[in-house]
Amino acid sequence: MTELFPERTAVERVSIYGVTGGVPAYLELFTRTGDFKSALQEHGLDAGSILLSDPPVILYEQLQDPQSYESVLSAIAGGFHQWSDIAKMAIVTDTALGHYLKVLQESVNDN
Repeated sequence: MTELFPERTAVERVSIYGVTGGVPAYLELFTRTGDFKSALQEHGLDAGSILLSDPPVILYEQLQDPQSYESVLSAIAGGFHQWSDIAKMAIVTDTALGHYLKVLQESVNDN
């Protein structure tokens, strides 16, 4: 990250990596503006941004029943962290939730 963003502070480089995961197409968004916050607001959170449009596309390309996976992720992002609460919010059975979480974890570990 230092090579890509030598002018950025260590905190900004860590923030950029945290948002992009090191994906080159996402990193490029942060080369357009001088500071992290401005780049995130102008290029990362814009309605047409690749950061916002890519996750659902990847879910639909990689997984069967992507709506359920998206519901599980939305429940977790919404602050539900207990097994039964996630299942209830995602409208899946407790048994099925284990399967969805395992597949999501394996997807992350494979990349």
